[in-house]
Amino acid sequence: MINHTRNAYLREMGIDVWVAREHVPASPVPLVRLGTLALAAASGVRAEAAAAIPPPLPKTAVPKTAPPKSASTGAAAAVSVAAGGVAAKPAAVAVIPRALAPAQPQPEFLLCFIDFTHARHDLSCVFYLPYATPGLPPAVSRFADNLAVACFGQATVPQRSELRWPMVKAAHIVQSADEARQVVAARLANCARHILVFGRDALPYVGVDAQSTPGLPVQTNGRTVWPVAAVDHYFAGGGAKARLWQTLLSLQSAAATGAGFDS
Repeated sequence: MINHTRNAYLREMGIDVWVAREHVPASPVPLVRLGTLALAAASGVRAEAAAAIPPPLPKTAVPKTAPPKSASTGAAAAVSVAAGGVAAKPAAVAVIPRALAPAQPQPEFLLCFIDFTHARHDLSCVFYLPYATPGLPPAVSRFADNLAVACFGQATVPQRSELRWPMVKAAHIVQSADEARQVVAARLANCARHILVFGRDALPYVGVDAQSTPGLPVQTNGRTVWPVAAVDHYFAGGGAKARLWQTLLSLQSAAATGAGFDS
């Protein structure tokens, strides 16, 4: 009786108690192991304690610390701020065009060559004409033929050629007076030993001083050059042809001494 009362008390306290089989009542009562109710009670206590704990505070964003700016970066930022917040581009280096060399003046002229050869005699006539002249004028050609008859005593068929300078109309090709002299000098190598040059402006290109006295011979490059007036001067009349005739006589005299025609 005492044991039954004690066991009933312990059950009311939530503590399972093992009892002898003979003391089990006739009606089936589930047997619960000792400690099951205690665990349930403890679980309830933990749930209440967890409910009482306040929820954790939300995490706040930690601002990142920017790396230290170098001196050059700070200077670039200052320039950017001064420009209104737009990064300034490095200033382009100004390219100064190289000064072009002044173009050398290109002389313009036309040289007409008439080379006479008769037996052992030879004579060349060089006429300086304006650049725009189409070619050797027929009147000038007949004038040269008359000079050959005066020198040789009979007509002869000459060789005719011309040199127009500049040789091509191109500003980018250097055709200065120096180049002209070289080209003319090469052509004179095919002329006769005595050369009548008509026109003072032609003298610098044949290697003779432009101030040379008309009618007086000048030796140059193995040739005897006789400078005379421009051919138009002899078409004007007056005493111009008489002076030219005196030059031809001097030329024949020089040839007779072995310096020209009969050497």
